Amino acid sequence: MFIVDDILLSPFKGLMFVFKEIHKEVMKEFCDEEKVYEELRRLQYLLDIGEISEKMYERMENTLIERLQEIEEYKEQMEEESDEYSE
Repeated sequence: MFIVDDILLSPFKGLMFVFKEIHKEVMKEFCDEEKVYEELRRLQYLLDIGEISEKMYERMENTLIERLQEIEEYKEQMEEESDEYSE
């Protein structure tokens, strides 16, 4: 019976593996703080050369700072979950 179950469920297990890998890559990219800092530097450059207004700069800067906070919260959450599993 277990062999039949394994055969019937194998396509779903393969699909689940693919979804987990996609999720892992998306989260890795989302949590890349260096990309956010790079965008902040680029934003500052655009302000310095007059390509964007002060108002636009502040709006975009706030968005990027919020993203950094979200990354920090996510990392803390992952750390807490990791600690729970290790206990």
